[in-house]
Amino acid sequence: MGTRLYPTTDRTDLIETIAGVPQGTTSVLEDLHQLREDLGSEAWYEMMDQHPDAVRLYDFQLFGFGKLNVEQWAIVRTVCEPGEEYSGRITDKTLVREMLNATQDHWKSTLGLINIEDLDGLCWN
Repeated sequence: MGTRLYPTTDRTDLIETIAGVPQGTTSVLEDLHQLREDLGSEAWYEMMDQHPDAVRLYDFQLFGFGKLNVEQWAIVRTVCEPGEEYSGRITDKTLVREMLNATQDHWKSTLGLINIEDLDGLCWN
């Protein structure tokens, strides 16, 4: 499983930008989730196949920026007590920037499209 890193914000436009999907994809995904409740999982998977942007956003919501790497663990250990490092949150913009600078390369292009200051922070679990 591993401990994964996620942005914290209520702004769906930021999440959509980071995930690399068009604005409005959150609404599409919410509609698809409602269909899952109404039609069941099998029909939902068939519907998701028709909406690759929704799948990409869903994957980002599940997996975030991915598992924490060695550099990110080092930062986490500076802000957490031993034994409490597997779930946490930071709001300090300097630490947020350091954590994001250490993300996997494929996130750097979409992170360049947002103002890091607009994020509330980061969380991991």
